[in-house]
This record gives sequence, C-alpha cells and structure tokens, in this order.
Amino acid sequence: KGALGEVAGKFILKRELGIELTEITEPEKFEFFDYQMAPDVYVDFKNWKFSYLVDRGSVKKDILEKLDAIGGKRAYIINIIGDSDADIAPTPIDARIIEIPCLIDRHGHPLTKCLSMIREEDIR
Repeated sequence: KGALGEVAGKFILKRELGIELTEITEPEKFEFFDYQMAPDVYVDFKNWKFSYLVDRGSVKKDILEKLDAIGGKRAYIINIIGDSDADIAPTPIDARIIEIPCLIDRHGHPLTKCLSMIREEDIR
C-alpha cells in the first residue's frame, strides 16, 4: 500500500499543480522521506486515519529528527485520501513540517483547499 500511495500522490501533485517530485538517490537520505520537491524540501505520503492525532507530538519529533539528520529545510507530510466535508485548517505542524490532510476525497476528486497549502517557494 505504501508504494501505491507514493505513486498516486506523485501523480496527483503533477496533474493538479505541475509539481515534479524527484526520487531521493543519496544513500544517506534515501529512507527518510519518499521524494524531494526542491533542494532540502521533502515529501512523505501517508494513509493516516484521524486517530494518529493522539500521538502527534511523537510523530512531529520523529519528522524533525529526520529533517535534522539530512539537513532538510522542510517536509510535507501528505495524506492522500480524506473527507471533503471535514473542517480542514491550513495550519502547519511546525514551520518546518507542513501537514496536508488530504489531496483527494473518497470519490477521487482533488481538494483545492488542501493542494493550495503547498508553499510556492517550495515548488521547483
């Protein structure tokens, strides 16, 4: 499921925003995130349920540790599918971690309010 989500997320960002994600080829950075969006800007696709919020502090700490380990500037943690009716607040977890709650709804329709959360300066 992880690999399928990565391919789907990459496709959606390309189709909807024209963002070309690149493979991470440096061995010391390879297992930390799924793709690179721009120099020192990384993307990790998830298929999280809302219950993960219980351990949000731990997740944030782990992501920051990964960013620090590879000298990253920012990471986008992107959930692929979400609820189009949910109240989506475009607030970052941290200045260096941007959580995008979903790219598409359960019917496969792109969610512009979430796609617009990607910062212009981070797009190649």
